[in-house]
Amino acid sequence: MEPVQFLSMVNSIDEVTKSNLNKMPYENEGRNAGFNIGGNIQSIGANPPIFRDSNPLCDEIRNTEAFDVQVEPIFDSYSGEGDPMIHIKAFEMKFELKLGVNNNLMAKCFPATLRGDALNWYFSLSAKSINCYAQLVSNFYMHFKHKAPREVIIYDLMNTKQRENEILVKFAQTFQNIWSMIKDPLLETHVKAIFVHNINLGLSFIAINYVDFYFSNIVHKLIKKEEFMVEMEKLKYDTPSKDQKKPYQKKEDKHV
Repeated sequence: MEPVQFLSMVNSIDEVTKSNLNKMPYENEGRNAGFNIGGNIQSIGANPPIFRDSNPLCDEIRNTEAFDVQVEPIFDSYSGEGDPMIHIKAFEMKFELKLGVNNNLMAKCFPATLRGDALNWYFSLSAKSINCYAQLVSNFYMHFKHKAPREVIIYDLMNTKQRENEILVKFAQTFQNIWSMIKDPLLETHVKAIFVHNINLGLSFIAINYVDFYFSNIVHKLIKKEEFMVEMEKLKYDTPSKDQKKPYQKKEDKHV
């Protein structure tokens, strides 16, 4: 994510607001409208729109003054992809580390960390509808929470089943990877029961003999059993049966 420095952050939202003024209707459309670099109005008609009227932040937050700091904190930006809660926590941690706790200033700075779809969402909010920092980040999280990766739970492990032609060593690796992503601690007894239930039927019957073993030992023994069974299948098809006719061989004439 693109880093955002503190001093440039405080005024960036106003600059984006100003860039949208050309899209707004004016009473005197014949007169030129625009802003100088410092943000002062040059000429926008008889009744110019006021920036504060279109900003989602209330006047109290907008009037909060930033203060100079010796070392500017650098904040990551958020464009609408990824976990919004991670972005909120990272923003608060860096802000408080360098600037302490100032909720109004946090509310004023937070929108400047937004980019792309996230910034479009911010400007879609009603004017002066945000009255505090907690309200802002709560609305932000609720809107983008579906972008966060879904938490892996035991239900996902229960639905991880060995496919018909999948070798056990590959399935066991997938099973263990999902197990490692589950945050809530699971008893190994439960994990072994799920694993035995989800492997192919032939191996499942064999695994019953190993239920008292550690999970890793069960997996090791079943992999060896599967390898043995595969070899036996090969021998079964490579060795001709008793009913199988021998290939015709022409008898040689015997000369006296």
